[in-house]
Formats: sequence, C-alpha cells, structure tokens
Amino acid sequence: FISAISMYFLIEGQFGKKGGLVASLLYIFSPIFIIQRDYAVSIGTTLSFLFIPIIFILVKKALSGRLVYFILLTISYILLIFTQTSTGAIVIPTSIIYGYFISKNFTKTGLLLISLFFAIGMSAVRILPALLEVKYTWYNYIIGDINDYKSLISIFVNQGKYGLLLHNNGSFSFTVGTAQMIGVILSIYYLYKGKFKKTQNKILILFLLFFIICVFLATPYSKFIWNSADIFRIFQDPLRILVPISFFAAFIGGAFASKLSNLKLYLYTVFIILIMIINVGNRHTAPIDKNANLKVSILYSEYIEPNNDYYSKRFVERISEINSLILKRPAKHLEGIDGNIDSIEIFRSPVLHEYAVYTKSATMLKDNTYYFPGWKVYINNKPVKIDYRNKNAFGILTFKDPKGLNLIKVSFEDTDIRSRARKISFLFIIVFMIFSATKIFWRKLFN
Repeated sequence: FISAISMYFLIEGQFGKKGGLVASLLYIFSPIFIIQRDYAVSIGTTLSFLFIPIIFILVKKALSGRLVYFILLTISYILLIFTQTSTGAIVIPTSIIYGYFISKNFTKTGLLLISLFFAIGMSAVRILPALLEVKYTWYNYIIGDINDYKSLISIFVNQGKYGLLLHNNGSFSFTVGTAQMIGVILSIYYLYKGKFKKTQNKILILFLLFFIICVFLATPYSKFIWNSADIFRIFQDPLRILVPISFFAAFIGGAFASKLSNLKLYLYTVFIILIMIINVGNRHTAPIDKNANLKVSILYSEYIEPNNDYYSKRFVERISEINSLILKRPAKHLEGIDGNIDSIEIFRSPVLHEYAVYTKSATMLKDNTYYFPGWKVYINNKPVKIDYRNKNAFGILTFKDPKGLNLIKVSFEDTDIRSRARKISFLFIIVFMIFSATKIFWRKLFN
C-alpha cells in the first residue's frame, strides 16, 4: 500500500494525477512483485519496492537543502542496502543521476553523494562481510553458470496464456509484464508524436535510458560486463535487476497514461486490474512443483578456500550433484563419527547450538553444519579446535569430545572483518549524528 502511495506522489508531481494513479497500479501489480510477495515470499525483495519510489521523492526534496530530507534520504539508502543490496547497487546511482538531471547543479548533487557516503559507511556491517567473505562460498562459482538470464523477448511478456498469466505449467515468468510493456511502447510513440511538455520529455527520456540499460544488464548480452570483475559478479542477479526495471517501467507507463483521454485511461486501468485479478485469483490452481527446491541451486553452498586446488576440484565434482545435495538431510544435528554418543539438544538457533553429551570414551563428533569463518566450538566453556577437513565429514564442524558428560556450545561469532565492519558502522553513525545535529555547519556546507 505504501509502495503504491509513494509511487503515486512521485509521478503526480511531474505528470499529474492520471499518471500517478496508473503508475502506482503498474508498480504494485508488476510480475516480480507479485511473485516475490505471494509465491517466493521474499521479504527483502518485497521491502525494496517500498524504498525505491521513496528514495526518488526524497532526492528531489533533499536538493532543497533542508536537513530533514537529507537525513531521511540517507536512512532510505541504508534500508535499501540492507533489504536488497543488488537492487540498491542500481537504484542508488540512478537516483543520484536523476538528482543532477533535475537540478543541473553539481553542488546540490554533492549533497546526494555525501548522503550516499554516510549510507555506505553506516552499512559497512552489511557490505564489507558480503564483499570480503563471499569468496568462501560457492556463490561466485555458481553465479556465472546459473541460467537466470532472459532472452530479449522473454523478459518483456508473461509466458502463460497469451501473455496474461505469470505461471505456465508450474513455472513462473519473471518478466516486466504485459500491461507494463504496453505503457513503455506507447510512451515511446507518444514521445515521438510530441505529446509531452519539454520538461516532461527530458525526464521521460532519462527513465527510458534507465529502463533500457537495466534490461540490457538482465540479458545474456551483458555477460561480458558481469564477468569483467569479481566485484560485479557479486551483484549479478537478473531477477533482482527486474525490481528497478519494474520501477522504471511503471514510471514510464504512468507518463503515457497522463496523456490518455478519460475513456482510454479507464480501459487501460481495467486491463491492468484484470491481469492482476486473473493471476492472483488463479494462483492456487497452478500446479505445485513438488521438486521446486531442486531448482534453487544458488541457495546451496559449502565452504571453499580460494586458490586451493583441492577445494576447486571438490567443487567441480559436487556441483553436478547439487540437486541431490540440496535435499540431503542428516538424521541428527549432532552425531558421533567414531563412537556412540548420548546427547540432548538444549538450544538451537541459526547462530548457536547447545548440547549435553555423554560419551564412554573420547569421541570425534560432528555438528552437521558446514564450516564458515566465525564458527567456534566450546566444550565446558573452553574453546576446542574445529577439524573441518576431516575425511569422514569434510567441510562439517568436526571436533574431539573428551570422555564423560560435557556441555557443548557451537557458536557463530564475528570474524576480524565483521568486527571491524561493526566498528566502522558505529563510527559513521556517531559522525552522522554530529553532522546532522550541527545546523550551522550544515548551512555553511549548503551555501
């Protein structure tokens, strides 16, 4: 609801109420939003739809020099980075370009860059571990091989029932959307016919460029860009790119709708709503794919050491078995490798496992969790060495348990990188608060 309202006010200020109404509908009824909200239940992607139009509204407001909008923009940047970093990597730069485009002033645009600087600094706790520790996962190896890239045709229109349904034989169409593409195509036609004012022409052309660039980045034709540097591969996710594409398409469609007569506006709006009703109402009739987990290979990973031939060879061998690995589940969370154990699980969360264990002799145990930097094992509150290269449980948290009754705690703690990232974020928060509270300094900076 808030996504629709914010989208309405963003477009209404430049293309009128008609454009605002249609843009809000195109935005919240975009295929990627419906799929991620109702089917995939992706909280991060769903929330990113909320922050994108708010960011563009606040960019325009922040250019006035008012401190409150600067603060709100910085917070919005942070929230987008935390909810969906890949989307933020596209949306935030385009919002700053948009700010310069409407202000034509480098000094005012500098305020946006300062806002981004603070946002990145305060988000270090999220950004630095992702950039520096992703090398210990399969992600960089899998991402270049996943078949999420769309052909130029399939990215535009839904694949089921003549472009009306998002799902087709149990699979989903991650597309811009039929109604959205109608708005994009006809807005180009209206632009050619000179239907828009001069100032509207410039804004529309800018968003068309944003749209085209993002579509290009989501197709196979952009592989040479993603593969040109490791840091680009981290953000390579065509499905996430569909989020800003949907935003730009909704903006463009709203601009087109602002020039429609009342009758044509009514027909276009009804068409948008009907497609939504058909898809949302038909979602429970779509065949359920019982093996859906087999297709989400990107969610599976094991620990890997960069530039280590053994790990690279092991990856090549196991990647072909990834479908079976995803569904393979151990019988127990804690097991003995070379002996029997009696154990009780006291507590378990994603970052803390606690057990009471009794063994008649010293025994090698494995907590069926894949190793990653930060995992620690304590027996009776004393740290013990993790043998994650044990041949009987390679990559698993393996350790030696002494004879008798022992309390075992397996804890995921901060690495040096994560600890420093927290300190950097905390430092930036303090500086940002001082900066925001010092109105005299703010006025001098703006002047």
